[in-house]
Amino acid sequence: MTAALHCFAVCLSVGLSAPNAGDPAMARLAELVAAGDDVTACLQEMLDAAGETGGVVELPPGTYRMAGSVRIPEGVTLEGSWRDTVHYITMDANTVFLLTGGRGDEDGEPAFTLTSSSGIKGLTIAHPEQTFPDVVPYPWAIRADGIATHVENITFINAYQGLQLGPNQSSLHYVKNVYGCVLRRGLYVDASFDVGRIESVHFNEHYFSRVDLPGAPKEGLPNKDQVVANYTRANLEAFIIARDEWGSIRDTFVYGAKVGYRFITTEHGSFNGKLSGIGADGCMVCLQIEQTNPYGMLISDGQFVAHPRLKPIETFEYDFSSGEEVVQIVTAPESDTPVVLSNCSFWGVSHHAARLSGAGTVSFSQCIFRGWDGEKEGRAAIHAEAGKVSATYCQFLEWPGQQLNAIRLEEGVERAKIIGNMGTSGVRIANAIGDRAAIAHNDPPRDDAATEAAAAP
Repeated sequence: MTAALHCFAVCLSVGLSAPNAGDPAMARLAELVAAGDDVTACLQEMLDAAGETGGVVELPPGTYRMAGSVRIPEGVTLEGSWRDTVHYITMDANTVFLLTGGRGDEDGEPAFTLTSSSGIKGLTIAHPEQTFPDVVPYPWAIRADGIATHVENITFINAYQGLQLGPNQSSLHYVKNVYGCVLRRGLYVDASFDVGRIESVHFNEHYFSRVDLPGAPKEGLPNKDQVVANYTRANLEAFIIARDEWGSIRDTFVYGAKVGYRFITTEHGSFNGKLSGIGADGCMVCLQIEQTNPYGMLISDGQFVAHPRLKPIETFEYDFSSGEEVVQIVTAPESDTPVVLSNCSFWGVSHHAARLSGAGTVSFSQCIFRGWDGEKEGRAAIHAEAGKVSATYCQFLEWPGQQLNAIRLEEGVERAKIIGNMGTSGVRIANAIGDRAAIAHNDPPRDDAATEAAAAP
């Protein structure tokens, strides 16, 4: 064994609970890493040995090529080198896994599968054979299918699918500090029947566009970041949330998705819980609510920015030519449960800030709206088609010269309360439900001259 290889093997043993330092698996793993060979079988052997007693399999910085899949046994954590800092796209100072298995099969076996009371921490994960713009499907990089799993300090460079919690069991999950570029699906949660926690998850296309991998984009207009973002705006569902009982989601973010946060129902049920400090920027749809469970959903301190894809030219110009709707929040017709949004901000270049088609009640309290009616068609910030809607003490802000419609209540709306709202040029309300709407104490619409004066700095 060379001196460098011996050093690697010694480093590999530090913090390794099982197998012990004399296990030949460690030396074999070091040889595989040094040769650039597949580590799947050797790593699984180490994980299984650790599973006999429980413990941590700790891997030092290095490049680990993995063509297959590994299963992390109960009571075992697989841990790499990222502990205290965000590693961004530094590929030569991290514990980096290069995944090649499952190419072309998005329903294949995940690279890493967690069982109950197991964890994965401190890894950078990349697909070295993924090319852009000819993106190829891959299975989930990580699946946590068990009770009390933990996923921490993970960077995805170019995952087709990032992290799946479930689909059979994900109660008491804990997810923290997950970053990176995801191309089709980012984080999926289902079958959580007891409080799970997700925090500090950040998805952005530049983790792929700025990395030195053969398949990363080398050029493009208006820049490399937006070339990838245009792809994800057509394909990415960043957060897909089904049954998550008493779910707690905070300080999460996505830039450039087709759907930022999608709430669905499965055979296990749907979401109820709270989301705080969440964000979606540059998305086609920021929040798509197809269903939550009867106890509803609370969203506070969110920021939601919607705009269409960009034209492939040097200047930043929006492209509405696809005909797709651009909107910060949508409730689908099948959505019939309560949604409460407080202290949230909606802006961008969208058609509407909210299009409400569900039978449930949607409440906006002390929210800020700016930058809707992107194609100048006279659309309202809040377009309610059904259900019940409340907008209280919100601000409808405009740029100089604009006079936009704030709220439209269609005939299908059951009831509405529009009270105490303010607007740059007043609050314009189109009411087709008559006295089923309680409308009071809103700023009255003002003429052009008054609007210009109010909007001037």
